[in-house]
Amino acid sequence: MSRVNPPYLWRHPRSTVYQARVRVPPGAGLRSSHIVRSLKTRDRAEAIRRLPVVVAEIRLEIETARRSGPTKPQKPALSKEAERELQAALWWRQRIIKSGGDPDRENVPDELWPEWDRELETRYGEPVDDDIAPNGELVPVYDPARERRGNNFRAWVRGALPISSSLDRYLAEEDFGDSYRSRVKLATSRAAKWMRNRPEGDNVRAITTPIAAEYVDALASGDITVETVNSHVSALHAYWKWMIRRGLADQNPWRDQQRSVKRGEKNARKRPFTDEEVVKLLKGETYRTLHDLMRLAILSGMRQDEIASLRVRSVDLLFFTIEDAKTAAGVRKVPVHPLLKPLVERRLAGKAPDDFLIEELKAPPSRESRRGAKAGERFTAYQRDIGVYDRLEGRRQANADFHSFRRWFITKLEQAGVAPQIIAAIVGHEEGRDFLALVRYSGGPSETQLHEAVERVLLPSGALPNSPDGPLMGTGSRVSVKRGAVATHQTTGHRREE
Repeated sequence: MSRVNPPYLWRHPRSTVYQARVRVPPGAGLRSSHIVRSLKTRDRAEAIRRLPVVVAEIRLEIETARRSGPTKPQKPALSKEAERELQAALWWRQRIIKSGGDPDRENVPDELWPEWDRELETRYGEPVDDDIAPNGELVPVYDPARERRGNNFRAWVRGALPISSSLDRYLAEEDFGDSYRSRVKLATSRAAKWMRNRPEGDNVRAITTPIAAEYVDALASGDITVETVNSHVSALHAYWKWMIRRGLADQNPWRDQQRSVKRGEKNARKRPFTDEEVVKLLKGETYRTLHDLMRLAILSGMRQDEIASLRVRSVDLLFFTIEDAKTAAGVRKVPVHPLLKPLVERRLAGKAPDDFLIEELKAPPSRESRRGAKAGERFTAYQRDIGVYDRLEGRRQANADFHSFRRWFITKLEQAGVAPQIIAAIVGHEEGRDFLALVRYSGGPSETQLHEAVERVLLPSGALPNSPDGPLMGTGSRVSVKRGAVATHQTTGHRREE
């Protein structure tokens, strides 16, 4: 059978993911000669199925650009010099407020006027000419470049600030986890990028409720889930709330901007793995790293990032100690299931207290807290390879993912008759302990109760309790599947993984 790709289907030589590639005709007003969009699949048949929809979207984008004329170039982010100017403006804004003035109206207290006047003079310079205003008043004319510098500075002092201007201060003042900090940075950068392409520009004060609603609509129309859209809105709402308290914003346009999740939305409701899927996952050939991660997750209920962040000092043969979490309930001690003790002993052997339990995992440079990110990608590929990948038509994500091990564990605890407050204590949830007596008076379940609960969880018949041999991630070996057979390869030279 011919393997010639149909029109518009393309794959980069150094990538395994298929893309749609459509040529942009001359005169369309776009700067690129082609528009390339990922089909988000490595499966050729699935890529061909998705291709017509994506190509139609690209053609509509090209036609819209052709009718509206040349696109306006995106305004760049602040230069280093502009960033210094911004920080000076923020300093002056706070100083005016503390002295009883009103920076929004450029109402500077008398005692600051001499210094304020010198500050402006350093930016505007000496007048180069005079002009007559419509009211007949003689007004100075400044060098255009220096006048822009002075006007920008004064606008920033008055509150026309870029969205991310106070982000570092916000993150420094609030005690956020790494994951939430990353979410706030992504949410603000996306909103700022969108505003830079509007006439109002990247300006906190320019974002009114209608503009915020328009932005959320644009965000929701993209290739992200409603849950992700709402997480961005929530992050922006919290940031604006903080800016209002600091006098940096006067209204919160993100209030009530969350979108409701509709039936048949892009994401399916996630579910636990079935026992049959668990058996296949724990028996398949893949990296030993993944096998260790799967067993740690399914017999403890820990999240992927919690496992990836465990250090030797936080682990013994009795408990895993989660030291960093988004909520107080997430900081906890998780009993070591008897079936996990051989794995834990192997992983602890010969390591220093500050070493990671799963030492071969590496975090991407942009997200240092996400040591499990690459393992998550490998796990999705492994699901596909062994046929344990369930995704409904039209949905972006699978119905069961790595987090489904946690769902399976919680399900088995409930089915074994474990009390909700014990389950909540093990998995780090607050909801199971929302009785008044438990919240205010109880010191929590005993270690014996926690161990007894975890030991009620049994692997399904046929599941291998111990990780089979296989290469570790990041060691130069790779695992691939060809015609249904799994093969392990040793690479040479540059480290390479598939």
